[in-house]
Amino acid sequence: MFKLKFVLPMLAFVLAIGMSFAFVNATDENYYASGFVEIDGEPYSVEVNCDNPSTITCQVNIQGLPNNPYTVTDALGAPLLNGTGTIKTIPDPR
Repeated sequence: MFKLKFVLPMLAFVLAIGMSFAFVNATDENYYASGFVEIDGEPYSVEVNCDNPSTITCQVNIQGLPNNPYTVTDALGAPLLNGTGTIKTIPDPR
């Protein structure tokens, strides 16, 4: 009985750690990045399809705003990259 009380919790930890790696999706298909666009000094969250990473900056046009295109950045302010080079139009995130 002592061995069973010792082995079962260890087995639970080993299985939990092993299963945490079983559900990781390693593909980059249909990658939607949660980026930020700065409008009048305020960052606003936008959902953008940046599926072909390269050296071209990911940009969007925002409907109804005059200073298009806007550069999409990550949470730290670094621009997201998009290999297509096409600028998509999105609704105003405010």
